[in-house]
Order: sequence, then structure tokens, then C-alpha cells
Amino acid sequence: MQTDAKIVAAGSVDGDFVLVRYLSGLEVGVVDFSSSQNTLFVYPNPIERETTLGYTLLADATLSIDLYDINGRLVQSLVKQGKRSAGEQKEMLNLEPSIVPGSYILVLSNGSGRLSLQIVKQ
Repeated sequence: MQTDAKIVAAGSVDGDFVLVRYLSGLEVGVVDFSSSQNTLFVYPNPIERETTLGYTLLADATLSIDLYDINGRLVQSLVKQGKRSAGEQKEMLNLEPSIVPGSYILVLSNGSGRLSLQIVKQ
């Protein structure tokens, strides 16, 4: 049990190491670009092709959501300068079929701040 009330379990399946972090409920993170206390949630993660990004905006914002490989190269722009109202947001994100399995960084930005989250493409 982690200090934020999330449950972490580890083990092995068919010789592969598995680590799982369970979210209690399906709260979405609060995004305040002026704060360092932000959280984004992506589910499911690992991703086959489609996933949901969940967060809450404290104020109206114009956002971009981009996917980068682990070397910092832009792989796909998922949202370009999309206007979003304050409140709970759930963004359905569809990865291009040509994206190969591996680790990626999902970046939510508003022009003056950025939040990032590591995701895994299956």
C-alpha cells in the first residue's frame, strides 16, 4: 500500500516480471500548470491503440497533447491547441497503428507549462 492509498502488486507470469498499480476509484488528476502537484491518469496503460487521459482543469485552457519517444522525438500530435473548459476532462486518444510497441512520454501542455506521463504501447 502506497502513501497515496494506491495498491502496488508485483510478481511473475510465464517468466516475465509484472508490476501493477491499482487506482482506488477512478478519480482524475487536477491540472494546475502553476503547481508542481499535478496528476494525469491514463487508462488502460499499457495501451494497444486507444486510451483515455483523465484530468481536471482548474480554469479554461487551450491544450496540446503530444506523444514522444524516449529519445524526445515527436511521434504523434494527439490534440493541437484544443480549447477545454474548467472541470473534469476525459480525452479519448487513438494512437496511430504504425507506432511500434515500447515506452513513450505523453505530454499535456498549455503554452506556459507542461505535464508528462510515461505510457507503454503494446
